[in-house]
Amino acid sequence: MRTRFFRTMILLVLVAGAAAASAREATRADGGIGVYPTQVVFDDALRGGQYFSTLGVINNLEGERTFAFEAEGDIAPWVSFTDVDDRTMPVTEVTAPRGRDGYVLLRLSVPDSASNGVYRGTVTTTVPLGGEGSDEDESGSAVTVAAVIDVEARVTGVQKIDGSLLDVAVTDVEVGVPLRVRSVVANRSNVRVVPDVQVAILNGTTTVATAATVDAPIDPDETRTIETQWPTDAAPPGDYSVKVSATLPGMQLGERTMRFRVLPRGTLTRSGAFENLELVNDPTAGGVAKIIATFRNTGEIESTAVFAGELYRDGVLVKPIVSLQKLVRKDEAQELEALVEVPGTGTYVLRGKVNYEGKETEVRELLFTIAPEVVEGRGSPSGVVWGFAGGAAALVVVAAASSGWFVVRRKRQPVNTGGR
Repeated sequence: MRTRFFRTMILLVLVAGAAAASAREATRADGGIGVYPTQVVFDDALRGGQYFSTLGVINNLEGERTFAFEAEGDIAPWVSFTDVDDRTMPVTEVTAPRGRDGYVLLRLSVPDSASNGVYRGTVTTTVPLGGEGSDEDESGSAVTVAAVIDVEARVTGVQKIDGSLLDVAVTDVEVGVPLRVRSVVANRSNVRVVPDVQVAILNGTTTVATAATVDAPIDPDETRTIETQWPTDAAPPGDYSVKVSATLPGMQLGERTMRFRVLPRGTLTRSGAFENLELVNDPTAGGVAKIIATFRNTGEIESTAVFAGELYRDGVLVKPIVSLQKLVRKDEAQELEALVEVPGTGTYVLRGKVNYEGKETEVRELLFTIAPEVVEGRGSPSGVVWGFAGGAAALVVVAAASSGWFVVRRKRQPVNTGGR
């Protein structure tokens, strides 16, 4: 009777009326998985237009989790998903390492033939509860959890063009280091726009250089930081100002003037902090470990940074490890990623430091163990399900308070009838 009760149980809901940000923090504190936001609304969507919205997933369980996305309902033919860093790359799933969020872009493509009106649908997000080899319960059913996000598009036939220049940022630079002018432009239109960002460099009242960026499209209801560079190799040290204007066809978005200095090489201090070194996946023998070294630039000027270390296995040096180099701006933290092959089982130690502009941080050390694989028996995923609900409710869960309702789904396995 007890087993039958577990199998027929449909849903256990853990609800809290917190906002999405609060829900994410609650999820991390309590342990679990989640998805946000719970609703996506596209206002003033224009026929033939493309619109994007970021979907986030939370993984606070042991091991990385892969979340799959699928659109359903009337709006499904309009919906697809892309990589957050490359909108030309279609995806159907995203993997979130433990303790980290993952992101995917929902792309809405409104057909040219769509009539004005309100269109609705859902995006279903599914993720297995158990880890590899432990995704079945005692009934022989594969256990996954699913979250449903409501999607609504309000299609209109009226094109609206609007936007503004929100901010301009520059910092002092040294001779030979390019000046990076970062203009923050908001597109409040219901169509994609390409602003014309014009930059003038002035020494006193004299314009000494001009530059422009005219190839940075911004999708509807999005804000983008547009970077325009000015090389300072031939610039005499001194006080300068930068004048930035941004326009759309027939519309002035704004104008800003900022002051900065070009200084002799070596004037600005370079310093940094090696904040963290962590393993963000669960590698197996013969596989790859994903290592993240977090470096913060605490100096007065941008710096390039690279993580360099040595990998030991059971006390024996295996190989040197070097990450890709990244540019780290002033007051910015960057994750330096290294993919490390782990040849077999054993205890691994990674020791390394961050090199930046000829300087080095202190050494940090990371220890992890690759154990022989164990083939587990059938049953509920050990140590995972209990983290959701515990006790008698372990098989049916909703993961994050208001950050996305997760319900259990089971995929039935074929039943051996012995030929009958």
